[in-house]
Amino acid sequence: MYVSLKRDLARDIRAIVDQEIDRSGDTYIAAVVAGRVVAKLRDEDPELLTKFLDQHAVPIITRMVADISRAQKTYARNNSNRKLFSEAADRQERGEPRAVAAWLDTLYVVTIDQQRKRLRDMDKDDLEFAINDYTERARVNALQAAFLRALAKRIGARTVGEMYSDEELSTMWNSVQ
Repeated sequence: MYVSLKRDLARDIRAIVDQEIDRSGDTYIAAVVAGRVVAKLRDEDPELLTKFLDQHAVPIITRMVADISRAQKTYARNNSNRKLFSEAADRQERGEPRAVAAWLDTLYVVTIDQQRKRLRDMDKDDLEFAINDYTERARVNALQAAFLRALAKRIGARTVGEMYSDEELSTMWNSVQ
């Protein structure tokens, strides 16, 4: 009989993550848990950490690239307003090529397979895809907010877990979708 000696890296990491989350109690900060997991692995099982990171390098870097894109959008949004954007657009029309670069260089997802384009390079189809993506996210976020608002009104000084079971919450969630 053949027995695989290959480690299930994801399962082994997940077990350590679960232990650290449980150790945190009722609330935790993801970055703090991650820091404890990494420290524990560096101390107790550096091979697992290295192999796991190597195996997941592409998704980790993919997430980093997506985070950079989100940060650029946030920066453009937070560091401008309509008046400033209008003034920058006027300056660009007068020959200042980088006046609205914070906006024009902002990346957006334009296809179902997560292809990104700078705003400056987007055509109508790209814009329509981005519009639909943001509209759907807004719809889902509004539903989530309404669900949480309804819970907040009902629980008073108790916790959600004292008032509802997972089954009851699933029924409530399904009723608002």
